[in-house]
Amino acid sequence: MSEAGNATATSPEPERRPGKERRLVLRLLDYWRGIAGDRSYPSMNDVHSDDMSDMWPFCFILDVDDNRKDPILRYVGKELAECYGETCENLRISELRKDSLLDRATLYVAEALRKGVPISYGDSFKGPNGESVLCRSIMLPLSDNDETISLILGGANYLKSPKPR
Repeated sequence: MSEAGNATATSPEPERRPGKERRLVLRLLDYWRGIAGDRSYPSMNDVHSDDMSDMWPFCFILDVDDNRKDPILRYVGKELAECYGETCENLRISELRKDSLLDRATLYVAEALRKGVPISYGDSFKGPNGESVLCRSIMLPLSDNDETISLILGGANYLKSPKPR
């Protein structure tokens, strides 16, 4: 019998591929877990853009403290802001254009707040120029007291396909 046939429930996890993880959402989740340590949630004070300089342009911060149903974008990374095409910091998520990556990336904020865990989704939509956009996003809860979620650290990236002729 082959070794694979002898695998048991106590077998070690398969080895991960060598090299750096390329997927933004998994790198951001790993960062969040690292700064949380043994707490349920890290705080905003734990987030340091210098420690994640390759991811920070694709990140956003949602302030859910004053309005959990319609949070405000307090920070939008350079890449996401350029993708949006106009000023989007300090907008409520209800004010975002529906054909935008930021709108898609924030669709599941209620689920992240209700479950109190990181939420990641892949999606596709038609962009403002009719192009198909594939995206993946993640929302990671932050808390100042390790109990009440006050902010969401989010990240999103995308791939555009040209409009069909």
